[in-house]
Amino acid sequence: MSDALSRKGRRPTARTVVAGSVFVGVLAALGVMAAWPIYASVSFLWTAAAAILTGAAIAALWAWRRLPAWLVALLLVAAWLILGIALGVPERWASGRIWPDGVVDVLLAPATAWKDLITTPLPVGSYRNLLIPAIIVFLLSTGIALRLSWLPAARSGFAVPVAALMPVFGLLFGRTSTSAPLQLGPFTLPAPVETAVGAASLLVSVLWLSWRGRDDRREAIRRAERATGVHGSRRGSRGGISRTALAGAMVVVALAAGMAATGPIGESRVREVLRTSIGPDLTGEDAISPLITYRSSFADDRFPQVLFRMASDDALPDRIRLATLSAYDGQTYQLGEGAEGSFQRVPSVLDTPAGESATVTFTVEALRGVWLPTFGALRQVAFSGSGAPTLADGFYYDSRTSSAVEAAGVATGDSYTVTAVTPTSPDLQTLPAPGAAPQVQLPAEMQRWLDIQAPSRDGAGLLAVIGALRERGYLSHALTIADGTTPTWMSELGDYSFRPSAAGHSLARIDKLFAQLNERAAQAALEAPGASLVAAVGDDEQFAVAAALIAEQLGFPARVVVGFRTNDPTLPSCEGGACRAGDLSAWIEVAPAPGTWVSVDTSPQHTASVETQNRRERDPEVMTDVRPRNADEVSPPDPQNQDAVSAEDPTPPPAPETVDWTLVRTVAISLLAVIAVLSPFLIVVIAKAVRRRGRRLAEPASAVAGGWEEYVDTAVDTGRPMPAARTRHEVAALYATPQAGELATLADRAVFSDEQLTPQESEQFWQIVADERRELRSSVGWWRRLRAAVSLKSLLRQTSARAVRTDASGAARASERRKRRPRGAGMS
Repeated sequence: MSDALSRKGRRPTARTVVAGSVFVGVLAALGVMAAWPIYASVSFLWTAAAAILTGAAIAALWAWRRLPAWLVALLLVAAWLILGIALGVPERWASGRIWPDGVVDVLLAPATAWKDLITTPLPVGSYRNLLIPAIIVFLLSTGIALRLSWLPAARSGFAVPVAALMPVFGLLFGRTSTSAPLQLGPFTLPAPVETAVGAASLLVSVLWLSWRGRDDRREAIRRAERATGVHGSRRGSRGGISRTALAGAMVVVALAAGMAATGPIGESRVREVLRTSIGPDLTGEDAISPLITYRSSFADDRFPQVLFRMASDDALPDRIRLATLSAYDGQTYQLGEGAEGSFQRVPSVLDTPAGESATVTFTVEALRGVWLPTFGALRQVAFSGSGAPTLADGFYYDSRTSSAVEAAGVATGDSYTVTAVTPTSPDLQTLPAPGAAPQVQLPAEMQRWLDIQAPSRDGAGLLAVIGALRERGYLSHALTIADGTTPTWMSELGDYSFRPSAAGHSLARIDKLFAQLNERAAQAALEAPGASLVAAVGDDEQFAVAAALIAEQLGFPARVVVGFRTNDPTLPSCEGGACRAGDLSAWIEVAPAPGTWVSVDTSPQHTASVETQNRRERDPEVMTDVRPRNADEVSPPDPQNQDAVSAEDPTPPPAPETVDWTLVRTVAISLLAVIAVLSPFLIVVIAKAVRRRGRRLAEPASAVAGGWEEYVDTAVDTGRPMPAARTRHEVAALYATPQAGELATLADRAVFSDEQLTPQESEQFWQIVADERRELRSSVGWWRRLRAAVSLKSLLRQTSARAVRTDASGAARASERRKRRPRGAGMS
């Protein structure tokens, strides 16, 4: 009989294969749906389909030929390499560099592609080797989950977490924002797509587990009937009702936990996913600010050099951006920290605001360094030439500042095509200031000059005061010039009188600029009406920083942009699409509303010279050059403490928050997600604990019988065979634990003897049961003990055994009644 009931060596039935295949197929489809926002590319659909079909083929071969584990692993690795090279790196095929670059990308993908996937803006399309993670997930999950789903019910349950990796992959590596809420009458469902994927995965898993358990029980009953010759009815039982209630409770609890976890996430439509806590690939902190090296572009040997050329079928954009600088520490303007200054890869097409679209091809000549010219809001970039793959790998873009860098640097002949949108700018003249806080406190002379101007705190006031600054400034790109020589930059200005100007844009340097203005204003007050107020000597480096500081004082967020103009007759501009080093300029951008930036020119004039008397009374001042960040230098004195700066800001710093609510929210959502995943297993553990407590608290005879059942249940959950039709002493001999025989004797006595047991005897019996249960668990490894804790075998065996016993006893009673029936009683 034991041979007839044994499962060892049995092949899966057709029902098992079909049901398992449908289950894994549905989860694979849900996985593709969940991962679509990551890729949003037809290449992903072909790749995922190929990985799923290949995994299914390996699973079928595994089951049919009963392949050893090492051979299956070899097949999966070979499939990954073939699929990865054939479908995982389409850009390498397009560039003709599948060998060796494409092969190297595939080999490195298991170690590097996962981080790249969560640091690259979505959708990634077929960028680099980012299709490889999808191949790995769908290939391994499909192959292993299918094979597990065809195993007997006791082991087939492990197919659920393996198959669930496919939808989990899409949810964890996906967007940081959820799908738009779905309005259903008076109810609003947040994150409907994510909720649907999660709920459908859970529901399909529970339904398949329920069907497998039921089908396995039916198959066990059929084998028992064939072995014993006893055939019973197929009526339901209390065990079936209990099992259905248990399954229903598992579904309700899991769905409730899942919805509870979805609610907080969906409220703000911000998802806590892997890419939420992972920073970008490049912060740009080590890139030298082009504002620091601004003066070097106007040296005679550098000024005429063509840095790059532009060509377009459309009109060239008015401004070409080289770098956007938003952080000022009183010494230098640098890339912003945190939100701004975070560069990420550009895998495919980026979302852009409304505006005028253009496509421009840039060809590098004398430009060097990491900064890459762009314009507007980038939509797409494509590199050409033999170095295109390397340049594409090193290209990073910050969508918040619209700046781009090339990590590998650029060289003569490098070419790339940019498609971007220039957003429509509002009229700053009519807009109020949003009320932003300034980064630094203004030095004394600058504050004094601004107070005298008394501009209104709106766009009109900002433009008026910057206009006055530009009119009273005077352009100069050098501190000294050699006698008898005319620098190239002076030659291009025409009728120009040289005035010395120091480089740098620290607060001390800016304050000297306004000290000149205040001194000249005091002199002009003693002269005839209409006297010239031109006094501040400098160039775009100083005037852009001064304008940015003024804008912040008036309540406008501001940043400095270093770049080129292409169509301005009054200011340096690139001619014929060729941008020289001498065409480099700087201006500012202010934000009258979040995400809306308006350009404001700040270059000083050069036609009206500095007043002669003022020029005689003032000698040029030699300022300390500000060296690049990577130079070895002694930290300069804090400009806030210099004579040019007013007293220390009395405003105390804000007190730090005592509770990190973002961390609290993340931990809470993570715990809810863990509860949602573990809830089916927790239900099983709780059900077993309730069953054990009920057995132990029964009246003594029933408690002893229940203790024996608890012992058998533990043995079955830890991998021992089912008792089947064996007696208690046969089961004790089969399990062979130290006190199994004593347990069998005491249990038989409690069931068959008329002697009344005392509660003390029942408690002693349960003490022996506890010792034997510990012995059973200690005889297996930790993994088997963990599986035993959540195993359904002991819960299901009660129903199967009860059904067989009920059917057998019913058949025996019917046979006995037929023997006792008088002859001819049934005849009329």
